[in-house]
Amino acid sequence: MAKVSPDIQWLIIRKTSSFLHRQRGIPKHFSRERFNIKGVNSIRFNGLIHKKGLDIQAAPDSKGIVVTTKKRTKTALPVNSTVSVTLKKNSRKSLKSVKNIAYNYRNAHKMVCSYLMNRTKYTSSRKKCL
Repeated sequence: MAKVSPDIQWLIIRKTSSFLHRQRGIPKHFSRERFNIKGVNSIRFNGLIHKKGLDIQAAPDSKGIVVTTKKRTKTALPVNSTVSVTLKKNSRKSLKSVKNIAYNYRNAHKMVCSYLMNRTKYTSSRKKCL
């Protein structure tokens, strides 16, 4: 299969992606694909078209966060193309680890990742009332 540039891929999927989420009264469109850090439908944060990707979620056991990254070499094999790391450290060490993982990414991704890490850590540590 021929390689296609991210710009051409974006022109194809920007209005017809199955991950689009539109809300009434809001002109901005949202997207729910994996590796879309901000959740906005834009070429900058799209997780489908770029070779490098970063995703932060709460751990399934509600203790810590899971940082998932894309490998650049295994893009044709979806199962082998991701690496997940679970961070169960305190907030300061987790933030430093996320910054080290996101070192070669754009500054906007670093800032959004640190914000998401703090938010995810807070939501996963809240106690549920019965």
